[in-house]
Amino acid sequence: MTTALSTTDKLFHLRSLPAFRLVALDDLRSLAENCQEKTYRAAERIFTEGEVGSCLFVILRGTVGISQGVGSRSRDVAALGPGSYFGELAIFDGGPRTATAAGLEGGATLLVLDRQTFIKFGEHNPKVLLEVIRGLTRSIRRMSDQLRAADAAHPPSGEANDDDISDGDLPPRSRRF
Repeated sequence: MTTALSTTDKLFHLRSLPAFRLVALDDLRSLAENCQEKTYRAAERIFTEGEVGSCLFVILRGTVGISQGVGSRSRDVAALGPGSYFGELAIFDGGPRTATAAGLEGGATLLVLDRQTFIKFGEHNPKVLLEVIRGLTRSIRRMSDQLRAADAAHPPSGEANDDDISDGDLPPRSRRF
């Protein structure tokens, strides 16, 4: 379902994000004009792990749940609220999504920025790209800390050498979506 948010409202929401605060108003207005607004119901999937990603999402209202894995191996990774953005990893590399995103209770209204628009915008506003990359690195550090803490809480049993590592023992290449 799509609703009609004015360009001025989109601009206001983008300006509230740290990455966009210092962008010239005309540049931000141009970006806002190229954003789509989409609303997702509770439990409605925004994207699924493994799909090729091509959009960045900014949460305007509601909450989005991020999970990884399938079935009994699925685990909740994050619940994101208004002012958060997600999907930035795929914006940079165009690769598959590393998680699944869905609206939580009450659903969510999002601004959707396609890859081509965002990259073109970033070429003229490199500070935005740097700020998004800083956000990615903070997430990677946070997840590395969580992995270290999990390893410390559950030390491996028995002796193993470097050649005895199963796929399940390897940390994921990336936890950003």
